[in-house]
Amino acid sequence: QYEKEEFQKAIETSYTTSLDYSKRTSYFYPLFLIVFNLFIVLMVLFTSQELIVVKMDVVELVIFFQFILFTLTSIKMLPSIFNSLTKVNGTSKRIEEVLILEDTFEEENYEFKNNTNHNIIEFNDVSFKYKKENVIRDLTFNVEKGSTIAIVGKVASGKSTVLSLLSGLYPCSHGEIKIDGNDINKINRKDLKSKVSFATQKTFLFNDTVKSNITFNDDAIARNEIILSAELSGLDECVDDIDDFLNYKVNEKGANLSTSIKNRLNIMRCIVKKADIYLFDNVFTGFDENSQYIVFERIKEHLKNKTIILVTDNIEILKNTDKIILLDDGKINTIDTHLELMENSEYYKNLVSDKEMVL
Repeated sequence: QYEKEEFQKAIETSYTTSLDYSKRTSYFYPLFLIVFNLFIVLMVLFTSQELIVVKMDVVELVIFFQFILFTLTSIKMLPSIFNSLTKVNGTSKRIEEVLILEDTFEEENYEFKNNTNHNIIEFNDVSFKYKKENVIRDLTFNVEKGSTIAIVGKVASGKSTVLSLLSGLYPCSHGEIKIDGNDINKINRKDLKSKVSFATQKTFLFNDTVKSNITFNDDAIARNEIILSAELSGLDECVDDIDDFLNYKVNEKGANLSTSIKNRLNIMRCIVKKADIYLFDNVFTGFDENSQYIVFERIKEHLKNKTIILVTDNIEILKNTDKIILLDDGKINTIDTHLELMENSEYYKNLVSDKEMVL
């Protein structure tokens, strides 16, 4: 809700700025045209007199005309310059807000300890607030090693936030999250990143080759691993030559790629990383229902000894997970299998039938 309000404020600010600019332009431009044409008339009258009386040289006349035109063109640009300055002012304020944020992670000289605990992930009474707004509240659950877990709920129920907290993108406001018995708010960031691979809901792509976007220029990732990830994500079925495509130059934010291709690259990027826990946040956007399930089964088989947590609304995928965490307004409603939830949870049955869990 807070993000919606902030977005609405940003839209209103942008609208007000654009409206002010349009008003200034509508006032200034006709005035400019009047002045411009008046100058032309005056110049013609003046130069005609000069040509007759002073016998002004033609070259001097051209220079004079050019000078006046350059001056008027510069004046014409003033509203655009003012509008740009207004935008820069707003942008710089937002950048400043981000730069002054304090790092709330309590990173210590903490040695990560691998234990033999049956549970690889533990959420203990976890809550998260964003700008005083409760996003998730009192989450307590465990995830067994090697299991596949789905997180389901209505829009804005906290599904993506759970994955973001587990990956260390945000610190929890209350409670603790443990991986192999280690509090993720205390362990070194490098250790946490080595344990978790996260395919976020939005695919971030850079102005570089496809291969560089997948590997982040990590030479330790072999070509055969990239090709395998392409097969698992189904990318090899979408392009004619996978080797040529790996050298294809991606525009900023992947503007020259389809949503389906971008999400397959997102999946590949996640898979090629060596980790114990793999997080997939609604990564099948742009796939048809059958393709979603096929890619999921490939990933599950490839990562069969790893822990997988995903956000999805695909029924066939949900049927083939070990457990489903059902969220309702930031709190856990139930944790069970698809079959048990279909039998015992009206809330889950309504979600499945109405497809209200679409992100």
